[in-house]
Amino acid sequence: LSRYPAMELHHIPSGWRYDRAYPQIEAGLQQFHAPLAAIFGLSDSLALVARDAGRALGLVDANTVIVGINGDPLALAAIADGSIAATVDTPAAELGIQAVDLACQGARGEALPAYFGYAPRLVTRANVAEIAMQKLIAIAELPNRMVGVNRQQEQQRLAQLELGLEIHRRIGVILNRQQLAREIAELIRAAYGYDTVQLLLWQPEENALVLEQAGGLRIPLGDDGVLEHAIRQNELVFLPDTQRSQRFAPDRRWPATRSRMAVPIRFGATTLGLLDLHSRTVVQQTHESLSGLQLMADELGIAMRNADLYSDALAARERAEKADHLKSRLLANVSHELRTPLNVILGYSETALNRPDAYPTPLPPAFRRDLRHIYNSGEHLLRLINALLDLSRAEIGALELRPETLAPRAFLTEVFQSVVGTFDAPGVQFRLSLPEHLPAIHADPVRLRQILLNLLSNARKSTSAGTITLGADVEPPHVHLWVADTGVGIPADVQERIFDPFFSTKGEGGTGLGLAVSLGIVQSHGGAIEVESAPNAGTRFVIRLPVRTADQPGKAGKARRVQNVQPGHILFVESEQMIREATVRLLTRWGHKVAAAENGAEALAQFLPDTFDLVISDLGMTDMNGWELLGQIKARDPRVPTVLITGWGRSVSDEDARAAGVDFLIEKPFDQDDLRDILAEALG
Repeated sequence: LSRYPAMELHHIPSGWRYDRAYPQIEAGLQQFHAPLAAIFGLSDSLALVARDAGRALGLVDANTVIVGINGDPLALAAIADGSIAATVDTPAAELGIQAVDLACQGARGEALPAYFGYAPRLVTRANVAEIAMQKLIAIAELPNRMVGVNRQQEQQRLAQLELGLEIHRRIGVILNRQQLAREIAELIRAAYGYDTVQLLLWQPEENALVLEQAGGLRIPLGDDGVLEHAIRQNELVFLPDTQRSQRFAPDRRWPATRSRMAVPIRFGATTLGLLDLHSRTVVQQTHESLSGLQLMADELGIAMRNADLYSDALAARERAEKADHLKSRLLANVSHELRTPLNVILGYSETALNRPDAYPTPLPPAFRRDLRHIYNSGEHLLRLINALLDLSRAEIGALELRPETLAPRAFLTEVFQSVVGTFDAPGVQFRLSLPEHLPAIHADPVRLRQILLNLLSNARKSTSAGTITLGADVEPPHVHLWVADTGVGIPADVQERIFDPFFSTKGEGGTGLGLAVSLGIVQSHGGAIEVESAPNAGTRFVIRLPVRTADQPGKAGKARRVQNVQPGHILFVESEQMIREATVRLLTRWGHKVAAAENGAEALAQFLPDTFDLVISDLGMTDMNGWELLGQIKARDPRVPTVLITGWGRSVSDEDARAAGVDFLIEKPFDQDDLRDILAEALG
C-alpha cells in the first residue's frame, strides 16, 4: 500500500466472529462523515460486517469497493448480488500441506525459505458462478467421501473384531506358551499389514529384551531408542516414516524399515514384552487402529500369562505325581522289608505261646509274658504297615475290596458283641441301637469291621463316663451306620483336619492313620463319612453307604475254617533262612512232609510231576520271582495246587492270580490260622 501515497488508509482492529466484530467496526466507522471509497477485510466475514455497518451509517454506497479474503459461501453470494466486489479464494489444503512440510523442516533443523508460494484465485462477478459451482460440487461429494471414510473405519473395526475372535480361538486350543505367542504375533502382523514381527520378552533384572525363540537374541535396552521408550513409558510407539522421524534416529539394524511400531504386551500393570513390527513401505494407521492394536497386544499378554499358569500347574502336577509314585514305591518296599522279619517274629512267638510242646521244657511265666508283649507289638506294627498301604492304595483308587451282600442288622450285632467285652471301661455303658428293618448293603465285611472297630476304639478313648452307641438308620438311597459317644467332643478346627493323613490328637501315641484310612475305604465303597461334634457335647461319626442294588451280585461270606488238615507232601520255597526254617518246622509239626528250597532253580530241580501235593513259594527270590516259578511248575503239573507268599500286599485279584498259575495268595506276615485255612482248602 506504500506504493499508493495518495491513498488515505485507516485500520480498525476487531475480532473474527461477526457478532463480536460488528460493534467494534461500527465504533471505528464513527470517525468518518462521507462515503468510503473502499473497504478491505482480512476475512470475508469482516468485509461483510463492514458492509453492513457502513450501510447503516450511510458510509457505503454503490461506488464503495468491498473486498474480502477466503472465498466463503456468503462472500460468493454477496459478489453475485453486487454488494461486495471481490474475494480472494485461498486454497486451504495446499496451505495446510505446505505448513506441515515447513514445520517438519524446522524440526529437523533445516533452513526455511523466506517465502512460500501458493496460487490464490480472485473471485469477481465474472467467475463467481464457476467457482461457486466448483464449491457446490465439492460439498455435494463430501457425503460420498465421508461414507467412504466411514466404510473404511467399519472395515477396520470388522477386521479387528475378526482378529480378536481368532486370537480367542487360538487361546482356547493352544496351551504351549511359545507356540501361542508366535501364532498370535503373526496374526497381528498380517492383520495390520507389516512385513516382520518380533516378539520380545522383557527381562527387567537384566535390563534387556530377549527374542522369544530358542537361543533368542538379547537386546540391551539402551541399544534401541524405540524399544526403550515403549518399555519405559509402557506405551505404543508408531513411526509412520522412520526416515522423517524427529524423535528416533533410523535403526542401522533395520535399514529397509520405513514404518515401525513397538507395542507393549501388558498383563495388568506389568509389561511382559513388546511386539516389534516392521514394514518396508510407509504404513498409515488411524488412532482407532492403534488403539485396537494395543488391545490385541493386551489379549496376547493375558494369553501368555494363562499359558504360563497352565504350564506351572502341569509341572506341579507332574512333581506331585512323581512324589506320590515315589511314596507308593517307598511304602511298598518298606512294607516288604518289614514283613519279612515280622513273619519270623510273629511266627516264632505265636508258636511258643500256642504250643506247649514247642520246646523240651515249659517256658517260665515271665518269659511267656515277654513273648506276649513281643507278639502284640509285632501285631501292632503289622497293622500300621497295612494302614499305610491301605492309605496309599485308597489315594490312587487301587484299594482292593471284596464286597458281599450284608444284612446290616446281623452284621452290626455281631460287631457289637465281639467288641464290647474287650474294652476295659467301667464307667461307660455300651448300647446297640438298630431299627427292625434295614436294607442290605454291598460292602467288604472285613474292611467295614475295620472301620467300626476304629471308631469304637476312638470313642472309648475320648469317653471316661457315659455311653457309647453303635447304631444304624435308613435315609434312601443310603444306610447310615454310626458311632456316637458322650465324651469330650472335638473342636471345630480339629474337625476340619480330622480325616487328614497323619493328623492325630493323641500326640505321640497316635499315628493319624485310622480315620484317613477309614475315609479311603468308605469312599472306595461309593459312600461318605461325616463327623458331628462340639466340645463337651460328644461326637457322632456317620458312615453313609449305598443300599444294595439289583445289579450288584450277592456273595456269601466265607467263615474261617480252622480244622484238622489232611497231611501232604509240600515243597516250600523261601530265600530267607530264618523264615524257611520256622515255616518248615511249623508244617512238619502239623504232620506234613516238607521239602525246602532256597531259590527257584533249586525248587525246579526237586519238583517232579505227581511228587508234591502242594507248592508254596515266596514272591521275592534271587534268581526268579514266585510268579515265574509257580508258572513253570504249573506248566509241568497243572493239577498241583500253588500258594504265593507276598510281602508287597495284595495287588492282584484272585482271578488274575489263577490266570498266572497261582491258586492261593497269602500276605506276610501270615498267622497260623490263615495258613491252616489255605492248607485245608488246597489239600482237601
